[in-house]
Amino acid sequence: MAAPALKVTEAELKRITSMIPVGRVASADDVAGPIIFLASELSRHVTGEILNVNGGSVLCG
Repeated sequence: MAAPALKVTEAELKRITSMIPVGRVASADDVAGPIIFLASELSRHVTGEILNVNGGSVLCG
C-alpha cells in the first residue's frame, strides 16, 4: 500500500527512516503481528484500545 509513496531516492528514504524511531519503514509482517494478536483469543480481555503500529513515529497520549 505504501510502495508508491516510498519510490524515492536513497537519500530521501534515509531521511524518512531517520524520523522513525525504530529506523525503518514497517513491513507487512510488522502490521500483521498485532492484527493476529487482536484477532486471537490472546486479546480476549482487551477492550476499547487503540493500538498504534507506527514504529514510534507518532506519539499518542
